[in-house]
Amino acid sequence: MKKMKCVWKISPGDYASALDYFENQNYIGIGWSELGNLRKYKSKADIRNKLKHRSTSSSQIWNFYKKISKKDIIFLYGNKRIYTIGTVIGKYYFQKKPDYQTLYLQSHYPIPNRRKVEWKILFSPFPVNDLPKEIVKKLGQRNTIKEFTNEWPIIKKHIEKHLDKNPNISCGFSHEPENEQQVIALFARYFDKIGFSKILSIYHERHKFPDAEALTNDKRHVLIEFEHRSSNARNHGKRLDKIDYLVCWEHDWKNYPYRAKIIELKGELGKVLK
Repeated sequence: MKKMKCVWKISPGDYASALDYFENQNYIGIGWSELGNLRKYKSKADIRNKLKHRSTSSSQIWNFYKKISKKDIIFLYGNKRIYTIGTVIGKYYFQKKPDYQTLYLQSHYPIPNRRKVEWKILFSPFPVNDLPKEIVKKLGQRNTIKEFTNEWPIIKKHIEKHLDKNPNISCGFSHEPENEQQVIALFARYFDKIGFSKILSIYHERHKFPDAEALTNDKRHVLIEFEHRSSNARNHGKRLDKIDYLVCWEHDWKNYPYRAKIIELKGELGKVLK
């Protein structure tokens, strides 16, 4: 008997911070790196026993490892939006050592458990507010992975209406960053195209300043602060005279008075990704 295709929601990290990695490197992934390779677990109970205090996650992990199949439909959801739709094209695999471009993401939010995906539709984010309340409620549950096979016909119909009104945006990716974490992820993906040769460190402490250290193409060791919009950095004040770059998605700070050079990714990536 032919297996019916299932539909799965995947949440790409806190604040959708893994979104660009999933889209650009054509995979989906989940965390729980402390479990190691999931192939060594024979049942959901084995995973639950290993997790102990987080045993409620065992069903999600088992679904990702065993229940998702080739040709199943995946959609990426976060921040009350659906971003991307794709089809699973590969079996489960364990990525022990991340490639260079995912080193930031791995240190911030390890995602060694993966499946290859072919993205079919990239579009500007689809707000889910107009969906039926019960679907919106289910989408909002704090699950990294959740099955939506039964709800998919309704969701798909709403997305098709959204696509008619919203063409793909430019710059080689499907959406604009919506927060600082997504700006950092975008920088980590494209730093070598905008004048940098190496990321030395990206710090994850919430109140640490600056956010990162890097090497430029001319081998200068520089300090970097990230913001979604440049004006979000106003509270740093004169500390901006002590760093080299303020990297943001959009430069909206009129009469910016400080030493740090501003790199507006919206403009820079628009040039290099055409």
